[in-house]
Amino acid sequence: MKTVQEEYAQALFQIALEMKKIDTVEVAYSTFIKAFDTSVRKFFLHPKVSRQEKKDVLTSSVADDLLRHFLFVLIDNERMDIVGNCYYAFNEMIDRMQSVKRATVFSRDKLSDAKLTSIGKELEKKYNQKIEITAKIDPEILSGFRIEIDGFVIDATANRKLADLKNSLKQG
Repeated sequence: MKTVQEEYAQALFQIALEMKKIDTVEVAYSTFIKAFDTSVRKFFLHPKVSRQEKKDVLTSSVADDLLRHFLFVLIDNERMDIVGNCYYAFNEMIDRMQSVKRATVFSRDKLSDAKLTSIGKELEKKYNQKIEITAKIDPEILSGFRIEIDGFVIDATANRKLADLKNSLKQG
């Protein structure tokens, strides 16, 4: 069963696909989400701000017609609280269409571009799909790295090895 945000995102995705505007809508949506900070969110969720006032702001700030009308629908249905979740669901649909998987690599220190490329190539072999990697710093990691992809974790950290050693010593 689909969530509400997936339903809305699916509708936007289908229309954008039919209009051959997937990339245009994604860029416009990304720009909107980046600007959707706490104060903007408060404005769009405030019950005393009329729907028309909200739409007027979008009319002057969102250039893409399709995205603007999608946001109008969210306003009309009082669903602006899920605009961010719709964006992520929309991007997941694009990734599936393009056979792209996203992976996050965590390490104590910044990994070199060569190391990230190497990890990406290994993952592409394993999953037989294009992989887009995001690198994040995790100061809790002693050494090595941890990869999260599709809900799975590949843990090649010293932390994991120490935990495994500790567990084996307890059992033995």
